[in-house]
Amino acid sequence: MKHTATQALVTIAIAAAIVVAVKVIQARAGETMVPAKFQGTWVSTEYKDPAPTVIGAKTVLGCNIVKVVPADEDGKSIEVIWKCPQYPTMRPVPVVWKLTKVGGQEVLMQINTECGACSGLLRRVK
Repeated sequence: MKHTATQALVTIAIAAAIVVAVKVIQARAGETMVPAKFQGTWVSTEYKDPAPTVIGAKTVLGCNIVKVVPADEDGKSIEVIWKCPQYPTMRPVPVVWKLTKVGGQEVLMQINTECGACSGLLRRVK
């Protein structure tokens, strides 16, 4: 059975498309994203800090989230690590975020695992 040049090119194009599709799927599977229930704008419950903490799917405080790992079985706690490209010498920031309610209001406990004084309670801004 003879293959024409056109058939060979079509076969190569299909193989290349499959390779690209597999790489895209693998890249998306490895994405680090914060679950939606943690995303939003949060403010300190302890201080009159004018700057809110904005948590997005892949960013916090304008920094890139590089790791998200569930910290409990009920999905109310996650371990997060972020790094700020605008501060290249800054070490990655490891925290645990836990959602809870205090007085009926949703609260995010932020526990910095390397800086206890950097931990705090945040309430969601609606």
